Amino acid sequence: MLDIGYNIIEFYPIESMVKGVKIYAAIAEKEGELYYLPIEPKLNTFEEAMLQRIIVELVERYVPKSFDLVRTPRQALLNAFTEVLIDTGLYRDLDKGSIVKLLYYVLRNLQGYGPIDVMVRDPYIEDISVPGIGKSIYVWHSRYENLRSPIIVSNEELLREILTRIATLSNIQLTPVRPIVDARTPEGFRVNIVIEPATEPGTATIRKFRAIPFTILELVKYHVLDVDMAAYIWYLVENKRSIIIFGATGAGKTTLLNAIAMLIRPDMKVVTIEDTREITLIHPHWVAMVAHEAPGSITKVTLFDLVKASLRQRPDYIIVGEIRGEEAYVLFQAIATGHGGLTTMHAESKETAVARLISPPMNIPPFQIKFVDAFVHIARVRVHDRLTRRILGIFEVVDVDLKTGKVEFNTVYQWTGEATDTFEFNGSIVFERLAKLRGITTSIVEQEVAERKRILEELLRRKAYSYQEFAREVQEYYTSRRVI
Repeated sequence: MLDIGYNIIEFYPIESMVKGVKIYAAIAEKEGELYYLPIEPKLNTFEEAMLQRIIVELVERYVPKSFDLVRTPRQALLNAFTEVLIDTGLYRDLDKGSIVKLLYYVLRNLQGYGPIDVMVRDPYIEDISVPGIGKSIYVWHSRYENLRSPIIVSNEELLREILTRIATLSNIQLTPVRPIVDARTPEGFRVNIVIEPATEPGTATIRKFRAIPFTILELVKYHVLDVDMAAYIWYLVENKRSIIIFGATGAGKTTLLNAIAMLIRPDMKVVTIEDTREITLIHPHWVAMVAHEAPGSITKVTLFDLVKASLRQRPDYIIVGEIRGEEAYVLFQAIATGHGGLTTMHAESKETAVARLISPPMNIPPFQIKFVDAFVHIARVRVHDRLTRRILGIFEVVDVDLKTGKVEFNTVYQWTGEATDTFEFNGSIVFERLAKLRGITTSIVEQEVAERKRILEELLRRKAYSYQEFAREVQEYYTSRRVI
């Protein structure tokens, strides 16, 4: 049901847990502020009472029998729901519509995320923030950014319900002995929960990621970059060049990283190393490794450990989700010895990125900065009163002053700003280096890049944006070098 007083701007369906029950999300304006509205079927007073009775019956009947209502297969919970309706005779007082709605709320409250389930299911939501009692739940929407929801955590009971749902599904326990918890949901989303005594009385954040990654074509479609830049990046990756993507939190670094990684030749061995599993590839020889640090456990595997281990596996490409410590030094050693490298880092400018790299705890020797072929700056910007993402620039390392550590950059591509919202090309020295390395002329390199641009334009014309279709086209291109 839609609340009165909101001016609806956008309205779209969300995949429901129960066939026949429709749920939606709406972006709405009220008193000059944008809101995110999760829309679920409304229960009347009688149905509310029946829902509480059914849940109590399920818990009392099955929990003592070690029947895990949260993790049991969906069909088993459906069978238990049906048994309760029949054994108690409740089915006589409920019509089909009411039963379907009650089933939805049973599944949502026992196997879903309760009041925030719609938010978790919405593919456009990137972050969900539960700030505490008396405060609204906020979301970060991929198209509208920070939005308040009408769901207010009105009391400690509701806050406990939400935090418990998140913790249970993430397979963690909340105790005052361990008041700060980082975990992952079954979908792989990042979870951070803080309770008393670290904060009063509790807060939670879920950081989501897209299950099906964006392709480079989708990013071109959304004008994050243009087709010339995509062809340039494709050519670098095809020739095993190394790229660092940098930007602020939420700029879209991992999204861009995943889109670029899809362009790696399918015959290459790729090792991905992450804190939390977010990268998804279709490469047959892909090895995915995730750092592990269980509190109170003697088992601890860091990014540094995994990057070192990856060197013994003879990878063609090493992809590190984000560098911020000593793992960066090992990655640079790998790049120096001929491995391709892709990674991201937090920085507001190319100068800040270099300063972080050559300072503790990364400690990259300044002369090794030249091993990076391109730095890519991605950011959230405002274009025509709407927040979106753009690649602000692609920078190649020309030279490094070993005394001062100052890096001379060549700006290959640069965003022209909000007024024109285009990208300018200023020439590439990496093309010259690749031509020399391969013993060909720069004009041949430029022709090969132009061919990749033509292929991307043809795929754009055919609207072959989707992950599966684009991945198939790239693989077939590499396999047969056919003309698309």
